[in-house]
Amino acid sequence: MIEVKRTGIVIRPNPARVFFRPLDFLNRERLTRVIARVTGLEEKEVTTECAAVLELFHKRHINLNQIFLKRFEEIRPHLISDAELSENRKLLIGAYFCQEYSLEAAALFNPSMVVHPDQSNLPEGALRTVVSLRATGEGHVSSIVFRSVIVHADLKIELLTPTPYVTAPAESPESIYEKNLFERKLVELGLLDESSASVLSALQDTFTLRELKDIVERTKRTDLLKLKNSHRSMEWLLWHFQITRSVLLALSECLNALFFQRLLLNNGVLKMRVS
Repeated sequence: MIEVKRTGIVIRPNPARVFFRPLDFLNRERLTRVIARVTGLEEKEVTTECAAVLELFHKRHINLNQIFLKRFEEIRPHLISDAELSENRKLLIGAYFCQEYSLEAAALFNPSMVVHPDQSNLPEGALRTVVSLRATGEGHVSSIVFRSVIVHADLKIELLTPTPYVTAPAESPESIYEKNLFERKLVELGLLDESSASVLSALQDTFTLRELKDIVERTKRTDLLKLKNSHRSMEWLLWHFQITRSVLLALSECLNALFFQRLLLNNGVLKMRVS
């Protein structure tokens, strides 16, 4: 018989850990008005406002400029002019279309553990592990968050304090995928419809995320009527991608949260396989 002892360790949610997600306006007119107001500011006002925004948020986020500039590039197609903008104006526009989100505001549960890929700088006999948990935040949207745990040789368990920063992982657009696996999963979920079958038929036996996105976009442009009834299958196709972690960050820092705004499940990420 195996003797089991409670450790007394409790992994508690931290509502102060936040990250930026896109702020989308369904009303295009409203989006255009916001852009017009920012582009209409004098450059001196832009500099002042941009500095104030960066000062307000820099303690809670890393790579703040990168976040706002990336969001600006997503908004760029909606600009009303092709005129070149200053970096401060780009940052300010990007900031206007971001919103802070608390991943763990409501709950933290469903832990699971795997061996950490980095076993360096540990005491003899110790094992570093990664614990993944389901977090529920504002609006009861689900995310996957991570904690690092060290199991020592005497079986003492050490829960490491997570970094205060939450960083969403980047897509790996050149990762290779197998078409037959995608097709089997769509059948499993009951999502293999006419439009998703059309996308799959245009793919090679192996393909990249970039190729998949290109074909989905072409399908959207040429088959709008069918896509109205195929939204879920298209979302599933684009949701299944690999993530890449920055070599500059440890796993517990880079993979603090997996959060996807546009998912097959409206309430966020419910399951994930970590290996």
